[in-house]
Amino acid sequence: MKAKLFKKASSAILAAAVAANCAAVGSIFSVNAAGEKYEFEDGTYDSKCVFGNTVEGFSGTGYVDSQEGDLSVTVNVESTGIYELTICYCLPSDRTAKVQDLYVNDVAQGDVGFAISDTFTEISVSGISLKEGENTITFKKDWGWILFDYLTVETAELPEVVGNNTLSDKQATKETQSLMNYLADTYGNHIISGQQELYGQAGETEFEYIYNLSGEYPAIRGFDYMNWTQGVNWDDGTNDRIINWVNNKNGIATVAWHWFVPLDMANYDIGDTLTYDGVAFYNKKGSADKYTTFSPAKAVQEGTEENEFINKDIEMIAKALQELQDNNIPVIFRPLHEAEGSSSLDGSGSWFWWGNDGAEAYVDLWHYLYDKLTNEYGLHNLIWEWNSYTYDTSSAWYPGDDYVDLVAYDKYNASGSPNESSISGTFYSLVEMYEGKKMVAMAENDTIPSLDNLITDQAKWLYFCPWYAEYITSSTYNNPDTVTELYQSDYVITLDELPADLYSYSSESGSVTTTTTPSGDTPITTTTTTTVAPDPDVTTTTTEEEPAYEVRKYNIDLTDRNESNELVLTIEGEPGAYTNGCVGYSDGADWVSIDWETTIGDDGTAQITVDITDVPADVTKAEAQIWWSGIDKTLYDCEMTDYAFVSEAEPDILYGDVDGDGEVTINDAVKVMTYVTNKEAYPLTDEQLDAADVYQRGDGISNMDALAIQKKAAQLISMLPESNMEA
Repeated sequence: MKAKLFKKASSAILAAAVAANCAAVGSIFSVNAAGEKYEFEDGTYDSKCVFGNTVEGFSGTGYVDSQEGDLSVTVNVESTGIYELTICYCLPSDRTAKVQDLYVNDVAQGDVGFAISDTFTEISVSGISLKEGENTITFKKDWGWILFDYLTVETAELPEVVGNNTLSDKQATKETQSLMNYLADTYGNHIISGQQELYGQAGETEFEYIYNLSGEYPAIRGFDYMNWTQGVNWDDGTNDRIINWVNNKNGIATVAWHWFVPLDMANYDIGDTLTYDGVAFYNKKGSADKYTTFSPAKAVQEGTEENEFINKDIEMIAKALQELQDNNIPVIFRPLHEAEGSSSLDGSGSWFWWGNDGAEAYVDLWHYLYDKLTNEYGLHNLIWEWNSYTYDTSSAWYPGDDYVDLVAYDKYNASGSPNESSISGTFYSLVEMYEGKKMVAMAENDTIPSLDNLITDQAKWLYFCPWYAEYITSSTYNNPDTVTELYQSDYVITLDELPADLYSYSSESGSVTTTTTPSGDTPITTTTTTTVAPDPDVTTTTTEEEPAYEVRKYNIDLTDRNESNELVLTIEGEPGAYTNGCVGYSDGADWVSIDWETTIGDDGTAQITVDITDVPADVTKAEAQIWWSGIDKTLYDCEMTDYAFVSEAEPDILYGDVDGDGEVTINDAVKVMTYVTNKEAYPLTDEQLDAADVYQRGDGISNMDALAIQKKAAQLISMLPESNMEA
């Protein structure tokens, strides 16, 4: 495992990477002949396509009716770079809206939606990477039956990519806001790694596969509440795994919900016993074997059986989410996903029941669910993520800025072998479609885009998250070497690189904007940090630079406290620096914190007097914590009136030295992680376990201990254990 420092999201990483790629492939933004036109009838098309010239308004000698076939044009550009494709087409109203698959040089780039148009009209796809010289642009049949006239190619002017930490829920918990702050600071500068778990399972197959390849774990773990509804109603341990992932491993959790409903509401009465065989989440288009006609329009109407049914399910989900909120855990919540399916307004393209009645009914259902969970059940630990497509009809399915925090896209375009395209055209289409207000993530995918493609194409996805099982472990979908390179790169955020204060994280700024602007033949990458006026209902802390140190913690012995009940802390630091912290102790199951704040004096010290009268007499151990400021975070002295304490006992062991070689290194962290993964295969002796218990000493061994050891090895903290929670 390589020793990667805990890095702050920095646009310099991307800028340097882009510059390196420029050296290899030429100017990213060399100007091409703007808008050069390529006629489809002069290109290549198979026998299933038909040449036509009867619909008026075409350019050139005619057009190609794709019908059941594929068609291509070969374009020529002066230099490798990122381009915008404009397609002129006609789709007569006696047909329906269609979708075609876009390929560049035989690599799938995502699909393109075509709306009904009785006249020839243009649509654009931006962010397409083309190499110097000839490139083949192909439209392969998905639905087919589109009249293709011409294609133009010109240098792309990419929209700004802005990290926005504003949440739709103005009562969001501080942990939820902190997570959103981190996502906003990371967006456009790094991509966060993720991996979906197999629902209903406690197995670690996907995660150990990634670790064995790269020495790293994903930062995001995908969960699914599929089994937490009527007809299944199986507590599969999902919440336990979420709590462990966030609270013990300092990871990020995202939760989807494949929502089961009765197959046949006409023959279902509220209260009937349901089994797995009697429920589904697919509609007829989604699965011919087992599907439901459940109506989302009826589901939001009070007094209907559909409404009564979903209310019971929502109550079950609310209880699960409440348990997470009680444990101070925020989640990226992605319900009602992939609603539109294929381009449509009436739901004819959808394959889940929540799209059955079309866009308007779907938006009503999303609003209903949002209101129930947020306002009725008081859940404020949710970052609401909505799945979009890039069709002309997709924005009609959007629930609105006040109900959505993140926009997501699900990438499935491998066909017998990995497709490492960054689908940058899809990314920038989504950025533009929602006016850059929402960060855009790859919430599901088969193949992870390659590092080179992500950087060269400037596809600044917030995160990726492959689906489980073979989608990550099979070379049909992901090349192991690509996965290794991604996880070991500086551009990809892994679990160990998430900040230790992730859930108390203060954003550097309200928004972080990164743009790359063409200027003649010279590639110019600029980074602009923009401070956005904070929402008056959201409390955030803005700083110019993230501190380079951790919270410091010191043990205090209260055994011999005297009658004064005053604890005096003396702090050393830079004169005039602000600092704060607390004295805390465990009172049964609760942690009690007595906060303090001060400014360092001109002599470089400050004294803080803490009244400990209310600390129970049977509490013999406390912890002094120093949280913030530009000081060296040294507890110079600790007194109770004139009685001096010993802050920390001299250890009999070298904390963190698990392998016993006399040093604290990454190898010690690896030993802890392998032990946590499989205690039988990688056992530790009692002495090794004692040395490994360094995060909250006394609470057992977890990956948080490995994280603490990594920080000590990287000299990000100066001492172990980080804190001592022994009774």
